[in-house]
Amino acid sequence: MSATALANKIENLPAELQQQVTDFVEFLLFKYRIGKRPQTEDFTEAEKEELTTLWNEYLENPEDVIPMEASQLQTKAKYGL
Repeated sequence: MSATALANKIENLPAELQQQVTDFVEFLLFKYRIGKRPQTEDFTEAEKEELTTLWNEYLENPEDVIPMEASQLQTKAKYGL
């Protein structure tokens, strides 16, 4: 599937599902960096800005964070693991 076709499919999803796709893509990007510890210079400026934004959101609302155990249970239930 071409990137354009994929982008068109994603654009047809509701905003909430588009966010889930984004989260999953971010997970895959992170997952396949395992074994390579990223250094600050390995990140693009856009990635650095996104990480800073995510960190600031966490600092503003730490109570909104889902504990790792709950996240693991949700993922296992969702994918039947």
